[in-house]
Amino acid sequence: MSPQEPGPAERHPAAERAYATGLASVVGGLLVVPLLLGPWAWYLGAGVLRDVEREPGRWTGTRRARAGAVLGAVATTVLGLVVLTLVGWAAVELVALRRGTGY
Repeated sequence: MSPQEPGPAERHPAAERAYATGLASVVGGLLVVPLLLGPWAWYLGAGVLRDVEREPGRWTGTRRARAGAVLGAVATTVLGLVVLTLVGWAAVELVALRRGTGY
């Protein structure tokens, strides 16, 4: 092999991290706090996919990165629904509190 020929493509170092973070955010979502990892997993997965697209001969790992991005997107959606639910609940409680105190 000459110095100009590229070697075999290797898995992107962040592909596994994106997948693991996305998986942790969805599986641990029942505890709500791991849902905060969702946007990070989505960001990592999308970044790896961009890197692989730019340099396909250098990097592999699109399946893991895509899985991490999708899991991160799911966790982010659930997180958004949780936040909207909490805001709605707080608004209902605030209205009930104002009615109960006479203000």
